[in-house]
Amino acid sequence: MADNLLVMVSIATALMLILLLFYLQRLLRVTIADLWENESIETPLTIGLGLVFFAILLSFIDIGIVQDPVPLSINVTGAIIPLFISVYIIASKRVNLVAALASILIVAPMAFLVTSVSSEAITVNIVLWLLPVAVSGVLGYFWAKNKEQLSSASLAYFAASMGMFIGGDLARIPTFVSAGGHSLILGGSGLMDFVFLAGPFSIAVLWVTYGIWALLKKRSTFRNLIPGHGLQ
Repeated sequence: MADNLLVMVSIATALMLILLLFYLQRLLRVTIADLWENESIETPLTIGLGLVFFAILLSFIDIGIVQDPVPLSINVTGAIIPLFISVYIIASKRVNLVAALASILIVAPMAFLVTSVSSEAITVNIVLWLLPVAVSGVLGYFWAKNKEQLSSASLAYFAASMGMFIGGDLARIPTFVSAGGHSLILGGSGLMDFVFLAGPFSIAVLWVTYGIWALLKKRSTFRNLIPGHGLQ
């Protein structure tokens, strides 16, 4: 059972990483045609695989922050990359600052509640983890600028990544120290870390929300076309 779950999580991680690459391409206003015009599809595919390999390599790098009261480090892939993307989202004004801050106030407490602390690490149940991630996706849909898709995805990513990092990692440090923890790595699971995966999973939830909302609108329109429906 545990092996099957690991396989499922690994496949989901790979799919979410692909989704993240597509999102970053749009976020940076770069298209395949812009970068690789008149070249074959092998070039962008190779670049994409190279980025994945690069992210895997960086997942083995931890940068020390403080030594007291416990040694505290941060993983490059698991935490620094999501933080860098989140800062870029704010700096590029992809999202409304008030909506971004409000989303953190909602997601961070949820992230705090779904995480647990031992003397070894900060952990999260994958089922409970999906709750703040899903909320981030829904907030991205309803709070984005004019519900534009790239703005929605940016807000969803920001809310999930920063919410999980602040509520699930930073806010849990005092509990980890009081539990007798000896060393903590923020985002220490790299590609499999709950902070790193929160962003792309929230975008996936956002896309599902768009699809459901579109189906509901079509159903409403269809019902109004039927005689006797939609009339007062």
